[in-house]
Amino acid sequence: MRAFFLLLILLSTNAQAGIETLISKAQVAGCTITLTHDATPDAEWGTLIYRVYRVEAGVHVPCSLSVEDIRLSLAQALERYAGVSGLKPVESLFIGRLERYSWVAEAFASMPEEDLRAASTFAGFNAWIGTTAVVRPFIEVLTAQAFAVKGVSCEKVLRLPDGRPVDALCWILLEFASTP
Repeated sequence: MRAFFLLLILLSTNAQAGIETLISKAQVAGCTITLTHDATPDAEWGTLIYRVYRVEAGVHVPCSLSVEDIRLSLAQALERYAGVSGLKPVESLFIGRLERYSWVAEAFASMPEEDLRAASTFAGFNAWIGTTAVVRPFIEVLTAQAFAVKGVSCEKVLRLPDGRPVDALCWILLEFASTP
């Protein structure tokens, strides 16, 4: 009986896999950097996904780059994106787990008490992080490439017992645009 209900649930969901299109792939300081476009067939929009990793024994593991390497690699990838046609418009850039960026730990560790209080809720965290050095390199590159940035949206914010954030999954929200 349990198997029947599981099968019924699986068959009744309207889930579709996204179509992921590789825009750019580069090697920098031993790290692989990719920018992909992802959208489900029925969606009106897609998202850009920025990944930095290295492969060890067939597994993707985090790879740390400097802020300048991030800026340069993202700018080059977005220039390639501007030359690609036929993709759905995008409304976000997924930058993934913040702990994978070397400067984030320092920014979180040096948060003053008033910022900790302001960032204690999800809405407060999203408002706070959009104004900090944590995501500034991404926002500066997007703006320079003529993307209009609306804000930042993070989820699964991990915190220390004192409330200090240590990690989150984040998207840079963009005005609905096909290419800059």
